[in-house]
Amino acid sequence: MTRKSLLLTLGLLGGLLCSLPSNAQTSSATPKESRLSGVIVDSSDRSPAIGALVECALLSDTTQRLQTAANLKGAFALSPAKSGNYRLRISFLGLQPYETTVTL
Repeated sequence: MTRKSLLLTLGLLGGLLCSLPSNAQTSSATPKESRLSGVIVDSSDRSPAIGALVECALLSDTTQRLQTAANLKGAFALSPAKSGNYRLRISFLGLQPYETTVTL
């Protein structure tokens, strides 16, 4: 019996690295919104995990939670309201959940 699990592609990591808010050279500008995005695939056959549940919860206040589902290509995007440390959890029926901490 093989064990299936969810796999986040490098698009998620690239999205994390590129989504940090910045206000270089401007003091009166509003902070840019953080965005967390990626693609979720089955690690065994690389098929998109259509409908996988993506949850993002602020570690300092777990009532601050966002959820979305992966689209037909396995892609998702969330835009947390404030920066901080978040618990990212991705789950899909029949597959091992994936959980990690991210900083936005």
